Amino acid sequence: MAVTLNANNSAAYYDDIIQSGAHDYSTLTIAAGTDIVLVVLIAWSAQSHTFTVTWDPAGANQAMTSLGTRNAAAGGVGRVDMFGLLNPVTGNKVVRINVTAGFDGEMFSNATAFDGVTQASLAAAFPGFVSATGNSTTGSTGTVTSASGDMSIGIVSGPQVMSAPTQTSLFVNNSGQVTSAGGSRSANVNPSHAWTLASAVEWCAAAVNIKAGGVTSGDAVAAGSASVLGVKAVPTAAVTGTAVGGITEADVVAGGKVITLTLTGDTFIAN
Repeated sequence: MAVTLNANNSAAYYDDIIQSGAHDYSTLTIAAGTDIVLVVLIAWSAQSHTFTVTWDPAGANQAMTSLGTRNAAAGGVGRVDMFGLLNPVTGNKVVRINVTAGFDGEMFSNATAFDGVTQASLAAAFPGFVSATGNSTTGSTGTVTSASGDMSIGIVSGPQVMSAPTQTSLFVNNSGQVTSAGGSRSANVNPSHAWTLASAVEWCAAAVNIKAGGVTSGDAVAAGSASVLGVKAVPTAAVTGTAVGGITEADVVAGGKVITLTLTGDTFIAN
């Protein structure tokens, strides 16, 4: 199973005075799907504030969890945050960013949902958070460890006009008075998310992998038990059909023999 895009509110929200309290955005509609996750990207022009992120606060009221944050280096003004949620309720719902104390600054937010993601745990679904900061004309997250079938997502913030990213764009917003922001996604193996800035400035960036669920041909299967389509399976039954390479029922039940399972369509073939 590969991770695929479910929905994205490509027009990021922008404001130049952030009041304390709830900031609600209802531009995302999550379609019915399988093994869904939600990611919210936030870029700020300031670095010191406390807030929470919630999906569908008037209904399911699902609290989102921080996947990581990064401030710009000394002399910079920006900050980026990433929040994740397993199994969000579907439909046109509200993302609520609840700010504890208001400040004079800018905020950009973007929400994107994906299908086909492992639901084992938040840590399993979003491994390998990376972040970086620098002073240059290229804002880059650095390499994200990502396997075939996975997806990665990144964000950058910097006080200068930026171009479209090297990966698939989720949004680019240059309307800020103090800073700009961009987000992107990638199905490439071990990608780097990068944006070109109009001049050398302090920027900050972050990215995380989104891990595919289920079983794909070529996946390693641990001896004695396996995770097949997200369900733990212990081989105790007989081999049915034609045994290849001398595998017998006794081998499967007693263990002690390496068995390679090749997934062809919806059929596992034992070798």
